[in-house]
Amino acid sequence: MVLTENEEVQLLEKADLRFVLAASEEALERNLDIFFPAVLLKLSSEHASVRQMVFQVVKNVMGRISSLKSVKLPTAKLIAQAQEKSGNWPAVGQYSLLFASRGVDRMDVEEKRDLVPQVISNFSSLPESLKPRMFNILCKLLLSWKGPPRTTLEEQNTRKLLDVGSMEDKQVLLEKFTQFFFLKSLQADREANVIPRGYSCPGLSVPDVEFFTYNAGVSFNKEHLLAYKEAIFRFVISGFLPQDMQAKFLTVVSTDNSDLSNQASEFLKRVHIFHEDEQFIASLITLYMGDKDSGRPPVAPVLQEKLLSILTMSTLATKDFRAVSVISSVGLNSPLFKLRSTALNFIQHVATHNHAALAIQDNTSDFSTNIASQIRNNLHNEGWPLYQLNSSVPNFGQSLEQRRKQYETLGVILKQDEAYVQDLSFVEFLLDSLRGDLSIFRVTIQDALTSLSPLMKTLSDQMKEKLKAIAMKILNDNVDLYHGSPDNKEALMFCRIVMIKFVNSTFPFEDPEARLLNVMGTCKDNRLDVREESSKGLHPYWYKVSQSYNAQRSSPSYQKAGGNIEEVLFPGTEKLLLAFVSKLRGRGSGRLDAVNQTLSEATRFIFRSLVSQVTSREKKYFIAQDEHWLLRVENTLQTSENVKSLVKNEIAGISEEVMLNFLTILIEELVDEKSATNENQTDSEAIRYGSLVVFFAEYAKKSTIQELRGLIHKIQKALEKEYLFSEEDTDVIARLFGVLFAVSSNDDEVASLLKGTNVPVESKSFVWALHSASYSVPLSVLHGNTLDNEQFRCYIEKLKEAATKSQIHSVAMRGLNPLLKYGLLNLLKESSRLSLLEGLSTLFRKNLLRNRDSVFLWALLSLYATDEQKLENYFGALQSSHDSKELEFQFYTGEAISIVAGGWKSKVLINESCLDERSISNLDSKFNDKSADSILLKLVEFCRATKPSLRKAACIWLLCFVQYLGNADAVRVRAEEIHLCFVRFLAETDDIVQDSACRGLGLIYDLCDTNKQESMLRGLLKSFVDPKATTGIVPGTVNSETQLFEPGTLNTNEGSLTTYKDILNLASEAGDPSMVYKFMPLAKSSALWTSRKGMAFSLTSMFSKVSLEDLLLSNRTSAEKLIPLLYRYRFDPYRNVADAMNGIWQTLIKSTVETVETFHDPILEEVLAGMGAKDWRVREASSYALLDLLSYSSDASYCENLEAIWTMAFRVMDDVKETVRSAGLKLTKVLSSSLLRVSRKIADQASSQETLSRIISLFLGSKGLNSDAEEVKNVALKTLMKLIEEAGDTLRKFAPMLIYEFLMLQSSLGPQEINYLTLNADKYNISANAVDLQIASAIQSSPIMRSVEQLIKLCSGELLPTMVEKMILASKKCIGLPSKIGCTRSIDLLVSSYPFELKPFGAKLLKACMLGLSDRNQVVREAYATALGRVCKLCTPERISKYVGKLISRFMDAENESDRLIVGLAIESIYKYSASMFDSVASAFLPFIFVAKHSSGNVMEVFTRIWNEVASSGAGTVRLHLAEIVNLASGNLKSPFFDVRLMCAKSVCDVCTYALPSTSEKLIEQLCIVLLKALEGRSWQGKEVVIDSLVSLATKFNVVLINKEEQKTGIETRLLNELARDNQQYVREVLLLIFPFVKSFSSLVLFEKCLIVAQKVITDIDDSGVNMEVGDADLDGSHKKQRLTSSITRKSQKDNLVNEEYKIKLLKECAGVFEFSVVNGQSAALLEFLRSSTIGLFHSQSIVNTWRSQIAVSEIGSIVARAAGGSSDSEITQFLRDIWYKSFEEATEEEAIENVKIQCVKFGSTLMEKNVSFKFVVVNNLLEMLRSGPTPQVAAVLNNAGIA
Repeated sequence: MVLTENEEVQLLEKADLRFVLAASEEALERNLDIFFPAVLLKLSSEHASVRQMVFQVVKNVMGRISSLKSVKLPTAKLIAQAQEKSGNWPAVGQYSLLFASRGVDRMDVEEKRDLVPQVISNFSSLPESLKPRMFNILCKLLLSWKGPPRTTLEEQNTRKLLDVGSMEDKQVLLEKFTQFFFLKSLQADREANVIPRGYSCPGLSVPDVEFFTYNAGVSFNKEHLLAYKEAIFRFVISGFLPQDMQAKFLTVVSTDNSDLSNQASEFLKRVHIFHEDEQFIASLITLYMGDKDSGRPPVAPVLQEKLLSILTMSTLATKDFRAVSVISSVGLNSPLFKLRSTALNFIQHVATHNHAALAIQDNTSDFSTNIASQIRNNLHNEGWPLYQLNSSVPNFGQSLEQRRKQYETLGVILKQDEAYVQDLSFVEFLLDSLRGDLSIFRVTIQDALTSLSPLMKTLSDQMKEKLKAIAMKILNDNVDLYHGSPDNKEALMFCRIVMIKFVNSTFPFEDPEARLLNVMGTCKDNRLDVREESSKGLHPYWYKVSQSYNAQRSSPSYQKAGGNIEEVLFPGTEKLLLAFVSKLRGRGSGRLDAVNQTLSEATRFIFRSLVSQVTSREKKYFIAQDEHWLLRVENTLQTSENVKSLVKNEIAGISEEVMLNFLTILIEELVDEKSATNENQTDSEAIRYGSLVVFFAEYAKKSTIQELRGLIHKIQKALEKEYLFSEEDTDVIARLFGVLFAVSSNDDEVASLLKGTNVPVESKSFVWALHSASYSVPLSVLHGNTLDNEQFRCYIEKLKEAATKSQIHSVAMRGLNPLLKYGLLNLLKESSRLSLLEGLSTLFRKNLLRNRDSVFLWALLSLYATDEQKLENYFGALQSSHDSKELEFQFYTGEAISIVAGGWKSKVLINESCLDERSISNLDSKFNDKSADSILLKLVEFCRATKPSLRKAACIWLLCFVQYLGNADAVRVRAEEIHLCFVRFLAETDDIVQDSACRGLGLIYDLCDTNKQESMLRGLLKSFVDPKATTGIVPGTVNSETQLFEPGTLNTNEGSLTTYKDILNLASEAGDPSMVYKFMPLAKSSALWTSRKGMAFSLTSMFSKVSLEDLLLSNRTSAEKLIPLLYRYRFDPYRNVADAMNGIWQTLIKSTVETVETFHDPILEEVLAGMGAKDWRVREASSYALLDLLSYSSDASYCENLEAIWTMAFRVMDDVKETVRSAGLKLTKVLSSSLLRVSRKIADQASSQETLSRIISLFLGSKGLNSDAEEVKNVALKTLMKLIEEAGDTLRKFAPMLIYEFLMLQSSLGPQEINYLTLNADKYNISANAVDLQIASAIQSSPIMRSVEQLIKLCSGELLPTMVEKMILASKKCIGLPSKIGCTRSIDLLVSSYPFELKPFGAKLLKACMLGLSDRNQVVREAYATALGRVCKLCTPERISKYVGKLISRFMDAENESDRLIVGLAIESIYKYSASMFDSVASAFLPFIFVAKHSSGNVMEVFTRIWNEVASSGAGTVRLHLAEIVNLASGNLKSPFFDVRLMCAKSVCDVCTYALPSTSEKLIEQLCIVLLKALEGRSWQGKEVVIDSLVSLATKFNVVLINKEEQKTGIETRLLNELARDNQQYVREVLLLIFPFVKSFSSLVLFEKCLIVAQKVITDIDDSGVNMEVGDADLDGSHKKQRLTSSITRKSQKDNLVNEEYKIKLLKECAGVFEFSVVNGQSAALLEFLRSSTIGLFHSQSIVNTWRSQIAVSEIGSIVARAAGGSSDSEITQFLRDIWYKSFEEATEEEAIENVKIQCVKFGSTLMEKNVSFKFVVVNNLLEMLRSGPTPQVAAVLNNAGIA
């Protein structure tokens, strides 16, 4: 029905009238509740008058309620009206919420709490105009909100309460809550009464601020704002939304300036942040950056730092380049240090995950510069290149760290994108910074620059040239190096190391200019690391290694390099010379330039490059580019004529002009005494500069040498100043002079030189003249010049004379060397020649063992021997040198023997000379090998000698003979003998001899034809297999047990067992025994072969390598046999064997990666088989081999062989040999890591379950966790735990089985020390229980339990039944404390993880927990008690009730306290963890808890604690369950256990105190029966309490029991029986309790009994003492006086006081029944008893009376007087008179205390009131007391009694 306008107005007027005329506040409140929402709804009326009337009503109501603060408004209805009916009429909602807001203030806490869900619901759908006020209402409601305790039932109820509305509602509210924390307080103007508006806050736009203030109609001061924030925070964390959705809110709150920040920070630590959630990350970025569109400014810097720290862990935050740019720029330009620092971390994070975002420039934003440029600008602004540290810098430490981090971040950015380095601007900037900034930044800047090295290859050709120019400038300018400060020098070194790295990374090895830069870096004054890095660029091997390293850094997918790097190319020789000549020509006048300083190193590199380049063209001459490349190159020319020929041809092909310029520079530098090349050479191994100059001069074309003729004068001048040069340099200058002189000299010039030597040998000119002639004359003769015989003879005589002079002896030797070598002595007449040779032989024989020159010269003298005898003399002299300890000298001797035997057939002479073939042929014909066979026979004979030093020398000499005279006929003929000699030497213990024999075997084998090779091979094999088959081999024979190394070299328990059997086995097992000859030369086990001399013998290794490579390429079957064996032998435990096999491997295998990939399966098969071999060396080597093989294995291969690999790994871990076990342990660590990696990769594959099944079965089996080996178990356990952590859901299927196994094994996996400590706890003064508690605590947080927890989380859904069965089974079968505690913990975790899904299994779990309560270990039982409490929440009340009965029965039947305690803990656990279930069965629990709390000790404490918690109403709870308590106690009063009976009796006694008059008669009777039942039997301690309860109950309900004759008689009989007990102490206590019953029930029999007993008790007390009036005692036998107790000390003794007090109390109780005695005619007996006993208080023999007795007399008299009333009975009067006299007597004693007198006065006052016949006496006595001057207190009492 539609109302008219007037009707609507009339209705409103009536409503208004109701509001105004309401008679009371209740009436007004009722009217408002009914009518006010409807009134406000009329604001939606279309009539203006109606709306106006509504406003009038609102005004009236507002005025009325403003003064009536207690009137409540219909808040809930108003809110509902605003939510539902304000859609088209906002005013309805506005005014409804206005009054709702006021109504909130009038609500109590519970009402506010109940209203919260209504306000939350549909918040998001409210009109925008109403949301501010609704939000404010919600905040006001939350002011009284109290968060529930965590993990409680209250928390669950709170979550249910808040489970309203949609998720959108909550998310909108959470966003508003978050924004509210950005709000800043701004108080409204009180005078204007206007809410401020139009301002923003960090993080809030103007509309956002108005939402909370103006639109909500509220303003905030600091206190008000803080109260709102605290309320919001409490509400959000109490269950408003899941924790994971609170991350943003908590992050914002954690930076609030209130105490809430600390709480929020703690909560934030427990919240999982979704770093890759797109919406979440976008919201954080918006907060950080602000929003221009909405006008929302960024949040405060402190919060920005917090947000940025979260963004730094998100890859999603790096995707939007615009956001990245703004985020980084804002952070970099922030004044907050932490934000700037975090911004740099963020930039590094972006550089790692999306580096492209840093390079893009966003021209639409305020920050259009890329990040790298911004960082550079910041560095400029702070002072550049030198940081400006001054007073404007706030914190030096932070500022320096900030700048360092900027450099670091800049480096991280630059290395991610090659575009940054294309123009080298950043590189130059960083180089300038490195040179100019503070020293503390240099390491960081260097790292930043070095990280750019891999990118330098991408530079354009133009930029590469620019880089070379920069490098040249930095490397060549040595001004700072020699004249700068130490800091400048250090800065220069940092720059140089960076530039060298750039050069090595940017330019290929064949770039000549780059190599020149490397040469410049080797300047001796550079820092060591600069020189080392530069040397790497000049060494192909180290260059390859650095390239490999850079490749790995630039490409994460780059595989392990191994040998998989192509050989480098060398610069073209002519290009290299051109580059060097151009730089050397422009080297300037200053000698400090690096070009001048490093000329010698430049020359060396040119030489090495030249030789390497020509040998690389021929495979058979190829020089391996390994770490020994330098020595190989420098020795190649001395060992190969063909290489010399190739080098000569290469030099001949170089432009004559280039070569001429190059040689000119070299020679000028050599003869310059100030040159840096003439300084002492530090590297003794490197070839000398002068030798290289001579080399290039000797190998240059004749025309080029002729062009250099003009330099002869300079060279001769240098020889004249020979004292300025070293001896070696003087010699090479002399050689150079000879080379240049001999090419174009004539006879006259030669004669002139000879003439110059015709001076006294002591003169200075003789030495330089001798130097000039020493090489010039012999070489001139070889070039065709003729000599004057006489002049030549004189020259030789001068040399002979000079040789006798010690000062110039060495000069003379150098002069004689070329004369003898080139055959010039043949120019002399025979007689002169023989005479000269005789003299020289005699002269040099003395110094034969001095050095190589002397030995070499001796060998050259032998060239002129004319008969066998002289030759024998020369050889014999060399033989005598075998005792020399210098190994190098033995090789020199071997070279000399080859010259003696072969003349110019020896390669030693050929390789040391640079002669043309014609000259060599002529010399060969003159000095042939006619003596080779005889000397060879002698060497073979020496090899059979018994003297060790001679055998060793003979071996080396024989090796040299074969090496240098291998083409001689004698060697071919006697090849088999030589072979046998070398085989014999394999038995020697000296490693040099063995290695020499190896090389000799390889050499002699290759020199023979096929037939001889087969014969040699058979002989070698027989010598290993059957020593007898090899005849004539003494003193030792090679066999499979022949030692390769000297005993003690490898200290093992078994001794040195390394044998050649390894190499022989390798060859034999590979299918080709002849390979042994290839392997032996490759097995470099001595450092000798990497020295300059030993390298000459390594060429056989090259030849062996070539032949073996060809074999492997052509024969796949052999390769499949050889490579796996060789791979395994590389890891032999004996280092020398491993080194030998590695030598073979490195020589044979070009690419380790490719080879292993090709032969992976055979290698794996071999090493797995080897791990089970009998020989421990094979097992250990196989373990390490498998460890290495894993780095090359694919995941698929690993999975395929996983079971076999792990089986063998576990096997070696349990090996008898310790070193094998150690290898196994290392292997399993790597296997574990591989397993985890593979498990992550195969997680999504179909075969993953099968693979995991095999893994888990293996690990859980007897070879894993159930192994007897402790190490195996530990590894298996750790691997499984890591697998569980990493694999996650992939293991879901296996989770129940794993949990079961973990729980069962937990005890056996624990340390045995714990078990010992538990068993022997008493020895260490600790209890076993304390140890168990510690163990239990440790187990609950152990790694195994963490794994179990992870597995439990996987057991949802269909796995739950299996999981429960496994857990129950483990609980039943497990043994040991750790396993049992683990089971209880697992049950706890399972229940907490699946509280609803487990309900069907609650009964089974509860049964398992109940069984656990019977365990023998107390700690285990307590743990099961706790678990039982958690499990109860899964069960039905009916099931719980059943188990309640079992728990009660368990308690009552328990034989000891600990069993009862467990029941109490179980019940407490149920209440704590299953409160709702406890409440449902409380009626069963509460009676028992009440009874049980009357136990003793710990049991009582536990049940009392439970009772205090559960019985909130206390007495009401007891009265509610009174009958149940009585029944329970009654049923167990006959328990066989005394503690139980006592407990029940006490509980019944206690329950009696709760009985009310309204309690049913039946229950009272039942209580009496129970108490009587409890009193049956003998007396026991505490039984008097039951008597007291029985008497109290009877007296309290005497109305009920008075007519119950049976109960009454029963009680009376029981009391009589108790009084008749023999236990006197018990009777004394009971006697005091019975008198109330006597009075209440008028029991004459009981009265008489009590009186009799009382008399007896008092008599016993009085007679039990001793006579206190004792004199001095006699002395005892030891003459010591006994100490007597005086009456004074006796008073204070405890037994005296106890007896006195008891007598007084008993007499008072007897006096209390005086009235009953009068009625029953027993007063006389009672009075007589009271009189005698009362007066007897002062005459007892055992009790010394105190003031207590004095007071008691008056009190007893008062009791009787009051009971007698005004009776005039003479007996009563006499009793009172006697008592009064005694009372007054005691009160007037001098020592009587004040209270005695007061009580006496009170007694007298009572007597006067009763008007006794002797009142006059009483009055006079009191007057007498008054006159005696009493104390004020006594006087006051007298005055009150009427005595004045």
